[in-house]
Amino acid sequence: EPITQGSLKIPLSELFNFNDKYWMELWKKLAMRNLNDEMEFYELLDLDDRDIDEGNEGDITQAVV
Repeated sequence: EPITQGSLKIPLSELFNFNDKYWMELWKKLAMRNLNDEMEFYELLDLDDRDIDEGNEGDITQAVV
């Protein structure tokens, strides 16, 4: 369905080349980077939690360094 701005009507297929893989690859890389960042964060939380379970005062800042 065309985007309408006043009297200007442009179909999305004319604005974007849906056959170009650039944007899909870019989003895939961003999604993987975000997933990796989130997994690293959870690993840090697990390290901190393990220290607390063992009776130590867990300090997440030490795990970061």
